[in-house]
Amino acid sequence: MSLAQENEHQIIRSDPMRNHYERRQLLQVDGKAPDKGRLQAFRKEEIKRVDDIDPNTRGYGHLVDSSTLQFVAQRGELLEFFFKPRINTLQDAADKMRGTLLFNNTTNAIEEIEVRNTQELSPAFSVTVDSYRLSFLFELEQGARLLRKMESHAVGTVGFLKSFDQLVVVDFSDFRPADSTAAVP
Repeated sequence: MSLAQENEHQIIRSDPMRNHYERRQLLQVDGKAPDKGRLQAFRKEEIKRVDDIDPNTRGYGHLVDSSTLQFVAQRGELLEFFFKPRINTLQDAADKMRGTLLFNNTTNAIEEIEVRNTQELSPAFSVTVDSYRLSFLFELEQGARLLRKMESHAVGTVGFLKSFDQLVVVDFSDFRPADSTAAVP
């Protein structure tokens, strides 16, 4: 079960210099400091999240099956490609998914990766996903191409009756170079 509640706004700091289990820290929930119980629950969920990460799917490149890239169109300096996405939790539905990649021909960098369903999905018993979209927006920051925004939106039903519309938007900001000699505030 996820700790995030509907329409909840969390601020989480991620520090790559910390160990894997301590890397993400919950700072605020709906503009307020989280209580001790919420911090403990967040830590427990973080440990599970980190332990569940498949080491073969690190980064965003694993989402794009490069052997399936198909050129679609050029819009100015952007080249648009379709691809067949690789999402471990939705492997059985790969034929119902389509990815789009926007490549900047001037900077030779990926601008955006988006994955969406083309048909209804059933990822678990009594769960139907009518609409699913996952997108990653990359920008140049301090001389490096970094993830600026990640968005996930799923609409469907659970238990045949209860509908859901879950939107998760993660904005990345306040980038600082990771320097092993620098003190972490």
